[in-house]
Amino acid sequence: MADGSYLPLARQSVVDATGRRVGYELLFRGPGGALPGGEGWDLAAQDRATSSVIATAFGGVAADSLADGGLLFVNLTRTFLVGDAPLPLDPEGVVLEVLEDVPVDDLLLAGLARLRAQGYQLALDDYAGDDERLVLVPLVDVVKVDLAAVRARERTPAEVAHRCRELAPTVQLLAERVEDAADLAECALAGYTLFQGFWFDRPRVVEGVSLSPSQLVCVRLLGLLSDPRTDAAQVEHLVREDPALALRVLRWVGSAASGVRGEVTSVGQALTLMGPRTLSSWLVLAMLGEQAHHEVDDVVRVLTRARTCEMLAPHRGVADEHHTVGLLSAVAEVLGCDVSELVRSTGLSPATASALLAGEGSLGRLLAAVRAVEGDGLWPADALALDPGAVAAAHLRARASALRTARTLVGVSP
Repeated sequence: MADGSYLPLARQSVVDATGRRVGYELLFRGPGGALPGGEGWDLAAQDRATSSVIATAFGGVAADSLADGGLLFVNLTRTFLVGDAPLPLDPEGVVLEVLEDVPVDDLLLAGLARLRAQGYQLALDDYAGDDERLVLVPLVDVVKVDLAAVRARERTPAEVAHRCRELAPTVQLLAERVEDAADLAECALAGYTLFQGFWFDRPRVVEGVSLSPSQLVCVRLLGLLSDPRTDAAQVEHLVREDPALALRVLRWVGSAASGVRGEVTSVGQALTLMGPRTLSSWLVLAMLGEQAHHEVDDVVRVLTRARTCEMLAPHRGVADEHHTVGLLSAVAEVLGCDVSELVRSTGLSPATASALLAGEGSLGRLLAAVRAVEGDGLWPADALALDPGAVAAAHLRARASALRTARTLVGVSP
């Protein structure tokens, strides 16, 4: 089971003149918290870093918890600013930063105008008063002035502030690299209203567990598949949200192991041929496949619990619900995720959610009984209607089925 780990991002406070935090800047951090730069740090690497921060902060964890009720400042590369890559962010509560090394041209100007028209707040990052980037000042809401760079050019923060205000009288000025009380006082006197730097805090790597975008789509799909009101179009639409996931579905249906006969011409057709039950099992494998350190035993464990819960359903009408509860409870344990995050991501019914979160209701008692058979806890005292022998027998049959599935889908013999 996974422990808490460090996510590929850090955050540093943005404060006002009183020291009150108004938000955070999100910063990319590599493996082990490594800073960006160095060998191989090219434009493609920057794009990947931006994608990683966005996916983690807005797809894998709750952005509200990162923001603490304030704004989130997100660095963007040119690829995102000019629209060459989609930006899957809601404008509310977000400030998009134009990085200092983005070339200024007509494409960038048009991209910034488009983003602003879509409701995004924009910030000019690491500005030092240069002529080339001055043209961007009227197009942004915040100018982040790098104090160290300004002084290296033998200018003052007040001079840069005056230059910006001549072009954009209402633009907010943010002083970066505030090192001491003197920096704060000088910039506040010059009209700066936002501040960032070591005087307040250093960037801190965020600790937690995050689902990658593909995993998040998988979890949402599991929720859809458990709802009898879901139609095929909804499932296909969600799969199409992640091109990598759509490709995996097509490849799986087209593989010899799937047993599908004939040509597959679309994602929708592939999903129809796959069927909801096979899709559910495959989704779990796809989720765990993103975690390279997990063994096949973990896959078998998840599939076994899901199948056991399904077999013990009192009637076929709730079998899918039981299957999904088993899936999500085991996935949370294997990935080390907070099960409440999975519940929020899937939009489960209140009764199903309470079974997962608090062990309530007949389904919650059944889940506790299955865990007891697995060796994880004592037999629940309130599960009087459940026969321990029947639960154990169902678990054995489910494990045999899970082993067969793992051999077929993973291509190994656990």
